[in-house]
Amino acid sequence: MKKCFFILFFSLLMVGCRSNNSSSAPLSNSFSDDISIDENMLTKIYTIDDFKSIKNNLEGNYILENDIYLDENWESIGIEQLPFKGYFDGNNHTIFSENTTFKINQEYENSKINNGVVDFEYNGFGGIFGYNTGYIKNLNINGNYYFDVNELPDVTNSNIDFNAYTLKYKVYLGILVGYNDGTISNVKINGKLDIKDNIERLETSYLRVGLLNGKNTGTIKYTRTIGEIDVALHQGKNGRIGGMIGSTGNCLIKESFAEVKINVLTSYSNAFVGGFVGYMEGGSIENSYALSSSIDVTGSINDNGNVRLGGFVGCIDTLEKVVDIKNSYAKIANLNAVGKKNSIGGFVGLIDLLESASINSSFSEVKVLTSSAKSDADNQAGLFIGQVNDSMNKNSLNVINSYYISGTIYEININNNYATQKDISELIYVLNWDFENIWTNEFKLKIGENNG
Repeated sequence: MKKCFFILFFSLLMVGCRSNNSSSAPLSNSFSDDISIDENMLTKIYTIDDFKSIKNNLEGNYILENDIYLDENWESIGIEQLPFKGYFDGNNHTIFSENTTFKINQEYENSKINNGVVDFEYNGFGGIFGYNTGYIKNLNINGNYYFDVNELPDVTNSNIDFNAYTLKYKVYLGILVGYNDGTISNVKINGKLDIKDNIERLETSYLRVGLLNGKNTGTIKYTRTIGEIDVALHQGKNGRIGGMIGSTGNCLIKESFAEVKINVLTSYSNAFVGGFVGYMEGGSIENSYALSSSIDVTGSINDNGNVRLGGFVGCIDTLEKVVDIKNSYAKIANLNAVGKKNSIGGFVGLIDLLESASINSSFSEVKVLTSSAKSDADNQAGLFIGQVNDSMNKNSLNVINSYYISGTIYEININNNYATQKDISELIYVLNWDFENIWTNEFKLKIGENNG
């Protein structure tokens, strides 16, 4: 009887993506590791004007008392120099949008020496919050959100001498927050993020895009994203795009999931795309997963461009920081990439090694994995990991107790899966995975699944 229960549970666990209109059980108001502030110390938010007034005190403590609707044009709360560093309890209310366009409310420009060359940087932060170092929790967000890269300031017409400077745009975009260096807990997003970039500029640009947030160097827990991301990358852009987070540094992410369809249209650009995280430069992810009907990178790539595409993470970069992933999985119906230098994997597309990377008790299931480049020798694919670069011979990749369930690779070189194939019954009966504490109904309820 117990074995039958495990088979039934695991079958439910692996159910594919739901539509954006799917319902789910409400998340709990609090978790044992959350912080709380006395109600008498909280400023109550009733209206959209109350919500806007947070900009007047970025260190305040707030609680949302009503559902609210964002304006058609929204200026993000907080930038790097003046981040939101307070406490915001959404009180399980919802922020709605019919069609909100994010505007970056301020510019942050600086110059620095980089390998002997002076870089002039423009850093932009777009989302409901622009830059967070505080605590955001218990919030629902629904609707459609837009950002037009063409509306970034054209500083090439300024008085800067670009014969002496290299210009870089760095833009961080997410529905909740552009850049998170604080804590996000118990947030549910059901929506679409549409990013257009149709202008050709000579400078290098970097886009970090996630349905939740663009870059995370803080903590994210008990959080989910459901919906769709559409990104257009023009020539010269470097895109890091994930179903939950675009890019990470040192961080902690736990008990969270993304069910996001991702469409990237690229024009001679580099794209790092993952069902959960696009580009991981350090940090830890545990007890989390990514589901998607498809992750597609289409368009055109020149000889210098490449695509790193993974069902869970597009690219893991350990050149400076350690990466650790455990008790996580990716279930993707279709992974597809255009280009000449692709690394495509059911769990991770590419791993660049220097410091250590560890993947423990995790698995991938991808039905179809394809590349339009077909026979090009620079294309590498695997049903678990697409490619590993270990130029320093560190041998610091540890894949432990991790597997791929199934999948088919079409018209692309199979490099090495870096894992072995198993079926569901083996995961349940042979591998001694912790079905009592990790892969349980309780875990699903914690992150908002409807358990029937």
